[in-house]
Amino acid sequence: MQVEWIKKFGHRGISVDDTFNTSKWPYKLTTVMRRTEDFLQLSFSVLTPHRTRSTLYSSFRIVRDLIPSFDTQWFMSDDAPAFFNGFKRAFPNTRADPLHCQWHVIKNLKQHADDVYGAKEERSKVVAASARNVARTIQRGEFWRLATSLLSDLDTDLPADQSYKKYFEKYLNSFSLWAPFIRVHAPFNTTMVSESFHSKLKMSVLGDNTLSRVDRLTHLLISLPAEMAEELRISDRKNYVSGIFRLQSQMSAHRKGIAYGKKTPTITRQDKTTWTVESEKKNG
Repeated sequence: MQVEWIKKFGHRGISVDDTFNTSKWPYKLTTVMRRTEDFLQLSFSVLTPHRTRSTLYSSFRIVRDLIPSFDTQWFMSDDAPAFFNGFKRAFPNTRADPLHCQWHVIKNLKQHADDVYGAKEERSKVVAASARNVARTIQRGEFWRLATSLLSDLDTDLPADQSYKKYFEKYLNSFSLWAPFIRVHAPFNTTMVSESFHSKLKMSVLGDNTLSRVDRLTHLLISLPAEMAEELRISDRKNYVSGIFRLQSQMSAHRKGIAYGKKTPTITRQDKTTWTVESEKKNG
């Protein structure tokens, strides 16, 4: 099932993230989510002792062995280079554009402002807010205008301003990884779907049991995609049924409108899609 999902939907983009505290062993659970027509769902997961290029390469090599022709357009992760480096090593000819999670980008910009100025200082709040506006601006021209304005504001003799300016200039050099106008057509903007899955796994599936055995966790991860697929099937069926009801209601209202229009001259059909409705209220 997971192989078929990756083949069918993985080309649109994948979101990669990892988490601790899923078992009593100090392993990180790395999950890869992919976009379907309407949802982001689990493609595969792997337990690794460390987040390194080599361990992640081993994970993606499994995908390569199963689907040698696999490729994707967008690769979403946090700002740790190991994720994409491992993927790139497994798929050296990939066309994927790496993207950094917007939430992590804004968090990093704020954290550096707190580190430089002090978390409680007003200057830290002002600079972090300006940087956040840059990171959220989707129009290319406005993005660069705000970025230039922030750099001008930081162009002072204060050591803290100089430090943050240097940091922000370095961040701007890698704008293709995080600028909003780069990801206009990407199927996701953050890795929050991965974080949400991790939270659901820990709280609902594992029952907040951080001392779970690895074999139990492995069994759950093997069976979970089928359960998620069933949940989607049920959800789609509910939407289909409710959609039919809404369509029937609309058609019923349309037929009543046509019948009413034939009885009164206040509603006149001009063409197939245009109607003229005259008010019955007399002037004066």
